[in-house]
Amino acid sequence: MKKRWTAALLALCFVLSLAPYALAVGKPLGSAEPSVLYVSESGSNDKDGTSEENATTLDHATEIANDKGGPVQIVVVGIVSVDTWTSPTVETELVGKDEDAVLKFHYHAISEGTPNINLSGPLSIDGVSFDVYYEEEGITSSSPYIGNYVIVANGNPLMIGEKVEILYNANAEYNPDTERQEEASGCYIIGGGLNEDITTGTSVTINASVPVTRVYGGGYNGTVTGDVNLTIQNCGKVQHVRGGGYAKDKDATVTGNVNLKFANSVTDNAIYGGGEVGYPNKKSAAVTGKVSIDLSALNNGFGRPIYGGGCGETAPVGEVAIIAQNIDMTNNAAALYGGGYDGATVEGNVTIQMKDSTIASDTVWGGGNEANVNGNVSINILDSKEVIGDIHGGGEEGNVSGAVEITLTGGPITSCPDIFATGKGKDAEEKAKIGGDVSITLNGSRADVYTLGEDGQIAEGKSVTVTLDDTDQLHGAVRGNAEQTQYLYNYEIGNTENTVPETKVIVKGDYTSTGIVGFSEIVVQDGGCLREHQTPKTLFNNVGTVTIAKGGTLDLLQTNEITGAFTTAGTLKMPKPVSAERDTVYFIVTGTVAVSEGATYVSTEDNGAKDAAYVKGDVFLRSMSEYSGQTPFAVSETGKAEGYFTDSRTASGGGIQNEWFVDKTEPVIIQPADITVYMGGDGYESVVGDIDSGETTNSEGLPEPGFLFTVPDEINAALEGKANAVDLSKYLTFTYNDGQGTTRTWSIQPYTPDGSSTLDPVDGIARYVYRMVPAESQDPVRLTFTNDEGQEVVSDEFVFDEDCLNTEYTMALYLNQLDQGHVQANFSGIEGMEACSYPIQLKTGTLTVRGTTEEPASTEIVSEESEVYGNEVTAMAPADVTYYVNDSQVEITDKENVKLLVDDVLDTQVLTDYIAGMEDIPAGAYLFAVQYLDLVDTSNGNAVVTMGEGQKMTLYWPVPADADTAEPFYIVHFDALDRNYGTTEEIDGLLQANPPELYENLKPISIGNQQYIKFETEAFSPFALVYEKDTGGSGPSRPTYYTLTYDSNGGTQYDSERYRRNTVVQLDKVPTREGYTFTGWYADKELTQAITEIKMTSNKTVYAGWEETDVPGMLNGEDHYAYVVGYEDGTVRPDGNISRAEVATIFFRLLQDQVRQENLTTDSAFADVGAGDWYNTAISTMAELGILRGRTPDTFVPNAPITRAEFAAICARFDTGENAGGATFPDLVGHWAKEEVERAVSLGWIMGYEDNTFRPDKAITRAEAVTMINRVLQRNPQSPEVLLKDMVTWPDNQDPSQWYYLAIQEATNSHDYERTTGIYETWTQLRETPDWSQYE
Repeated sequence: MKKRWTAALLALCFVLSLAPYALAVGKPLGSAEPSVLYVSESGSNDKDGTSEENATTLDHATEIANDKGGPVQIVVVGIVSVDTWTSPTVETELVGKDEDAVLKFHYHAISEGTPNINLSGPLSIDGVSFDVYYEEEGITSSSPYIGNYVIVANGNPLMIGEKVEILYNANAEYNPDTERQEEASGCYIIGGGLNEDITTGTSVTINASVPVTRVYGGGYNGTVTGDVNLTIQNCGKVQHVRGGGYAKDKDATVTGNVNLKFANSVTDNAIYGGGEVGYPNKKSAAVTGKVSIDLSALNNGFGRPIYGGGCGETAPVGEVAIIAQNIDMTNNAAALYGGGYDGATVEGNVTIQMKDSTIASDTVWGGGNEANVNGNVSINILDSKEVIGDIHGGGEEGNVSGAVEITLTGGPITSCPDIFATGKGKDAEEKAKIGGDVSITLNGSRADVYTLGEDGQIAEGKSVTVTLDDTDQLHGAVRGNAEQTQYLYNYEIGNTENTVPETKVIVKGDYTSTGIVGFSEIVVQDGGCLREHQTPKTLFNNVGTVTIAKGGTLDLLQTNEITGAFTTAGTLKMPKPVSAERDTVYFIVTGTVAVSEGATYVSTEDNGAKDAAYVKGDVFLRSMSEYSGQTPFAVSETGKAEGYFTDSRTASGGGIQNEWFVDKTEPVIIQPADITVYMGGDGYESVVGDIDSGETTNSEGLPEPGFLFTVPDEINAALEGKANAVDLSKYLTFTYNDGQGTTRTWSIQPYTPDGSSTLDPVDGIARYVYRMVPAESQDPVRLTFTNDEGQEVVSDEFVFDEDCLNTEYTMALYLNQLDQGHVQANFSGIEGMEACSYPIQLKTGTLTVRGTTEEPASTEIVSEESEVYGNEVTAMAPADVTYYVNDSQVEITDKENVKLLVDDVLDTQVLTDYIAGMEDIPAGAYLFAVQYLDLVDTSNGNAVVTMGEGQKMTLYWPVPADADTAEPFYIVHFDALDRNYGTTEEIDGLLQANPPELYENLKPISIGNQQYIKFETEAFSPFALVYEKDTGGSGPSRPTYYTLTYDSNGGTQYDSERYRRNTVVQLDKVPTREGYTFTGWYADKELTQAITEIKMTSNKTVYAGWEETDVPGMLNGEDHYAYVVGYEDGTVRPDGNISRAEVATIFFRLLQDQVRQENLTTDSAFADVGAGDWYNTAISTMAELGILRGRTPDTFVPNAPITRAEFAAICARFDTGENAGGATFPDLVGHWAKEEVERAVSLGWIMGYEDNTFRPDKAITRAEAVTMINRVLQRNPQSPEVLLKDMVTWPDNQDPSQWYYLAIQEATNSHDYERTTGIYETWTQLRETPDWSQYE
């Protein structure tokens, strides 16, 4: 950012340096009305020229003008011949009466020294055509430069307007000797004198869209003492342009500066910022001051080079500054030289800045062409449209005595120029030399960099430094594209043997390089990242030392080797090997290795796209030197948690003496086994028990915890392998010893004696479930339970109540203040393996508490159908049934305690709504009985029970008394749903993927005096009995419609809507509410069930959720200072517009003090915000924060009224959250501020109009502005009664009934307050307003 500001400041300084001649663009006439004189070929010296009928001659008109004094307009009628004419001494405007007006010049060669027009005062010419005639013998149509005419300004302001045309000789023929089509009209324009010295500066402006032969800003064989200002714009073609003078027969120096502007024009020959020497006399055409060249809009290309300096060895210049914007340099003959040509030196510095331009091959040279620069060179190329050519720090067969800086910023990813630190020499004997250090910076740009151009040379003891800065926008695109290469070469192009001894690469940003060749030093700084390109070539080739600073990263993709030392306190990234045995990628260091604190090794995959898991045994660094350091590489936090670390060891073979590798301490992992239990009913510690007695079957609370153990690979290998479970209780115990006398011991036992193991499908390990048994007199093993709000409780303090129901808890082993690091897992008795110990790692399990309703029941499971009785659903199990705790394969041996839980479902409506839409159930007038059925172990905390694989139970469902037993019954088993099956949206998703099981056409059976519906199941979840009731023969029913009502809770009001039954309505309305952010629609008034759609099974109401919009962190929402102070006439003008500068000042005053002071600046980025402007500090500081933006990159337009879109965008930039969606207005489509406006609207800070438009480009009033600012700051008095009587009031804000009254008073009074309800406040006392004038 700072560099961009610097560039903008340089451009501003350049524009200011052109200010005097810029004023001359346009008519030179003053404010006085000019006299009008008419001239014609037939005019008479006897006429006064006051009308066309009284037209006089051009010479007589001059006499009249000089006699009268004051400005004059001379009107050319028809064709007027001009031999030699001296213009009036007064300001003169020479114009044509109509399109037939022609100035027909007599032929004058420049060598004659006789001008056709010789200025004695300011002259502008417009609306006439230039032609030429000739009478001399020997001048033929085939002679070169036939038809020359000359205009000499003699230092007077000269302007040739856009309506001037130049006529050609239509009979001109091709001349084989000169190889050109001779034109019968060649015009010389000279800003200085012709063979005369002048003691003033010059000002020439050419706006004509016609060719001009030669233009000199200085004199022709004449000196100029003063600045030269030359502007050429919209000119069809200029053959030759010289900012200085032409010296052949006498000196043509410019003692001053040259300001040359060349815009939207074409040249067929070279442009020189300095002067030109006419040989062989070698007179001086020097420019003593600075040459400033402004090139813009040269999109037609230009056919010859542009030189910042002069032409010829006696045409030196002082300094050169070139600004080029929006130019096209794809013409092969086009080039831009900072220096001069043919010995024309630049005695000072050269600065070149290019922006939004297209650069082709060999087109940018910091130095001259066969000419030296005796100073420094700076080349800055910004945001180019295309850079496909070469950029040279030096000249073409020319030297630079000082330092060279080249900066390339931005540009398209497809651009990749060659950048040469030097110029191009003549041959190996006459090299192009650079006398100072060279610095090359790539800032978000691709490039191939060479330290030496062809036959280039860096002075002995000087260095080349390449800085890679802020290129994160490129690395992703480049790294994944093998064709988008970018290299750094330390050698001469075409001659790899010629290198620079001292070279350095500094990586500041995120940069991807295809190859770095021959550089002596690489430094990756804090925040920098050097990435290897995804190509077969290695990143480093003959590279010396590499240093990674703390916070820096080196990201390699293949084996790389360096010839020097490696020093790191940062991160080294290397690809993850398939296995330690197949590890083939290393970073090889020939020199020494120094590892400091902060050094980290990270393993990567997918060609560096993401970090990877570590592999034990991965060798990532090898050194050919001895290593005596002690500091290891760290690993990532994830790797550390998994037990990985790095180590180093001596090595042999291939010259390697030391290597660094990844190792792992594999812990024994202790994890509570997941378990699901039921709680609820009459007592929250149990399920309702025996049906007859009503007593609970169990009151012991939670089941006894079970544990799963994961042991290290070497233990698995010594036993029977991962896939074969082994009873670890024979080998494993746990101990604790803190070295301070505190010890503990735990053994383990299988959870059930005959339990089977479970194979984990993720890690492929078969495990038993165990109990952990403490030694005698030790505390029992306990767990901690943590809910989703982070509340933690120990198991023996866990009390079940209604808040626990339908909740998931995270379970972990409770160590009761014991340090986990002192707990050891001890193995002994393993055949072929000595006793050993490992650290432990604790992982979590999940306790799921399923709630029951107020009246659940648990029924005995019978073994014979004859035992079925009663009015509850009853289960019959086969004799060989196997029960397990949850699905853990921990077998329950006491089957008597397993019961069938029969309970109501939590939401019947969503299930019956679904059944109503099932096509497999024929149409009819159905009734529904819905129950939740599950198996529980009442002896072990009501743990959920599952059956063995493939086993089924038979269920008997009592037939309801109102059922028509002659009609078929249906059972719908929602086997995809658990106890807490969620919202309608979630259910629809689950059932779409897993449709419920349907039992069709069931008939009742009789057992005793009761009828039942009999069916089988192997799993338990919600079940529905669907049966038909006699409808009395009624005909087809009519469609049913229901009403959807929107309760916006204080937000935007919406009309109710009618929908047909079972229609699913998408809730896509986004209401707004002042001071609040919309959080979504809810199905319940308590706002606990968020929904995005609703199914119309009855009349429904949805409720809008809101949360108060917080005051943005940068703004001071605590202190309610006055931020509007009114006008000098004592008014506040609520209905008046508010300017962009005023808004900037308001938000500046509202910043937190610390934010304001840390970012306070008066350095303006905008040309129209000056250092002395009262609003400069506010605008500059807010722009620094990124809150304010100009209407263009360089202008702010401070006094323009601010629009609603601009104001909303400023507000939105204070909020850093993601845009959660907001109201969409039709007049924002395609608008630049659409997203920011919608963000501000969604936060409740700004509203649209009642017609659903926003009117983004409408100017905002002061009242509207303060209203919105108060919303942002939550400064909202609820009524006039909460204000204070002695507050500041305004004559134009006296009516409390006005909608803006409270907002204006809030904004203009500093006060203390108390918060009342929601976003509203009551004032308590007035306070002093800060002195804001200190910032003006």
